[in-house]
Amino acid sequence: MNRVNKNLPIWLAQSENYSDYIECRPHFLRRALSEITKVFQNEFLAEKYEKYDGLLQIIDPRVKILVLLFYIVFASAVFSIFVKILIAAIGLLFAVMSKLKLSDFLRRVWCYLPPVLFILSLPAAINLFSSGTPLIYLSKTFYFTLSGIRTALRVSLTCGISLSFVYLIFATTRAVQIEKALRALKLPDVFVSILSMAYRYIFVLASEAIKVIEARFLRTVGKVKSKDERRFVSHSIASVFLKSKKLSGDVYDAMCCRGFTGKAVSLNELKFGIQDFIFTCCNVIIVLILLLGVYAFGW
Repeated sequence: MNRVNKNLPIWLAQSENYSDYIECRPHFLRRALSEITKVFQNEFLAEKYEKYDGLLQIIDPRVKILVLLFYIVFASAVFSIFVKILIAAIGLLFAVMSKLKLSDFLRRVWCYLPPVLFILSLPAAINLFSSGTPLIYLSKTFYFTLSGIRTALRVSLTCGISLSFVYLIFATTRAVQIEKALRALKLPDVFVSILSMAYRYIFVLASEAIKVIEARFLRTVGKVKSKDERRFVSHSIASVFLKSKKLSGDVYDAMCCRGFTGKAVSLNELKFGIQDFIFTCCNVIIVLILLLGVYAFGW
């Protein structure tokens, strides 16, 4: 046995402790990409909720986009916290009436980014940056002010409202319908084409990145140094970039062979129905009530 070891290279003769593939914890980058890709594919690409017979599913995409985006702009412009909470409740009502799973909606919209933004905004609520009535004392000198806490709450509520209405648009509308609506609203064809291509192929690129990470993971034995990990991440980004460049060229050549001239042609035109008129009128009344409450009753 010793004679055999003498003939082996030093690196091969050395013993090394490593974990089995099943027991080893997945790489953080691979795990993060897998989870993000899974969420977007299950919610948007698979058009999970678009097939339901809910409120937003039967509304014309043009009306839906204009109304929901108006709520985002209105919530960003209004200063009242109470009105922001009412607009958030309207988004929640739309989710329920569109037959979305309420637990998924709350978890993916309100349980992550809004609380994080509220926490990150708290340092600006200290009396060093925001003057006002003391609310919570950190020490004899420093304390949170009431106006600062309100500002942090406004930021988090506005973020949550924006996320909720954007989520409603993508969850209840097919990508093809969104593209048609944006073209009907006279947005530039180049912008719509880029947005459509990015939406379709971001999942493909994410899958390619996962394949690169998994291929490297299967070829790795033992513990890897952090320096090598950083080098691998940079090489993986370059590899995915080159693949995306090649994929874009192949897709463009295929589209040109099929007669693409820079503008997509749709056979099915969008139609404005009675349900769209009723939906628009109801939301106009809601906005007028909110404006009346702000300017007449001081909400």
